[in-house]
Amino acid sequence: MAIWNDCIRYLGSVLPEHDVHTYIGPLEATETSTSLLLFAPNQVFLQQVHNRALEHIREFLAATADRKMDVQLHVHAQDAVSVAAAPEQDDMRNSGSIRLIPNFTFEQFVVGPTNILAQRQAQRVAESPGGYGDNPYLIHGGVGLGKTHLLHAIGHGILTAHTDLQVVYVNSGQFVEDFIAASKEGRLSEFQRLYRKSDVLLIDDIQFFAGKPGSQEQLLHVYHTLTSRGAQLAVTCDRHPQEIDDLDQRLQTRLAGGMQCEIKPPSVETRIGILHRKADLRGITLPDRVAKFIAESSAGSVRDLESALARVHMQSHCNEVPVTLACAQEALGDFLPRRNRRISLERIRKLVCEHYKVSAEDIDSRRRIRQIVLPRQMAMALAHQLTSLSLASIGESFGDRDHSTVLYAKRRIERHRKENPQVGQDWQDLRHKLLN
Repeated sequence: MAIWNDCIRYLGSVLPEHDVHTYIGPLEATETSTSLLLFAPNQVFLQQVHNRALEHIREFLAATADRKMDVQLHVHAQDAVSVAAAPEQDDMRNSGSIRLIPNFTFEQFVVGPTNILAQRQAQRVAESPGGYGDNPYLIHGGVGLGKTHLLHAIGHGILTAHTDLQVVYVNSGQFVEDFIAASKEGRLSEFQRLYRKSDVLLIDDIQFFAGKPGSQEQLLHVYHTLTSRGAQLAVTCDRHPQEIDDLDQRLQTRLAGGMQCEIKPPSVETRIGILHRKADLRGITLPDRVAKFIAESSAGSVRDLESALARVHMQSHCNEVPVTLACAQEALGDFLPRRNRRISLERIRKLVCEHYKVSAEDIDSRRRIRQIVLPRQMAMALAHQLTSLSLASIGESFGDRDHSTVLYAKRRIERHRKENPQVGQDWQDLRHKLLN
């Protein structure tokens, strides 16, 4: 499907690599005359696609499709047990329900003061899996700080140094879904066999096990089976297991019984290094002053850095200009620290109305004379860049309009700014007032 393949390429430019690989890659697509149907392996995947990518997919279709198309998310009618049914393969990089991400290696991990201990310990595990005192290995910390990267790096390191070992990687959400499906379909023994025969088991986001006693019991059995024969278990969590409500105390104790390392948000210097590494991988020329601006504008998450870099690159590509500080400032209005600005739709509407000498009622009306259409589109475009509201929310606030109208307004203002110096100046003036 050409339209879905093009959409995947677009998502690769606006979403973190991990999200595209983990949640977009497994989707299957079917196109009808009016809809793009996307089928996820299970409800967990479906919810992640809805939260992380649905708005971007809608934006892409609105901007590129030759007809109006909506997006429908579904779970496969046959909810197969993707882990338990995975065939035996010589290349263990294909083991588990999700493949190891190629770029998530130790070589591509940027080390700084806040993650060096976790990185060194991960390398130690990769060199000597199942070693005394390192089993299980727990990496915990906030979202988007590199925990998943290190988990995949452990897998890659083991596969390189210990070619005879079987490595299985799985996200805990997939583990739970597969356990439920296997239980319903009478294939529990297959499910258990895959995990218990592994030499190295890597489990991401164990906080997802909270409140799921059956899945926790299965994980305990897997833990005992693996550790009793010296197999390695490595897990990640968004906080220490003992801080997770509704997580079995036995599981808390066992997960905390080996080596534990916390990753904290990276320093500005580390964030600059991460940006240069990501830019090199994408073939982007990133000046030092631009990397510094992005790093200082970010709250610290590696995923935020990836998203910010993708936006700057898209701004540069679409406007056919090099990556400069002005380009980055233009692209990242909504990445500026929230504490430094208080931008609301009401403030945007008020400033735009004052600037163009029109009323709020004119902005929200259905009148289409140029003296009103331009301010209306300017207000929508500013709201899209400078707030975190969805296209649908912005459209609803401006006279109950559709999300596609907001996207159209954004594109029209971008075009006017290129062709009309006065519109470009209006944009800069309004944006400066809103940000300052």
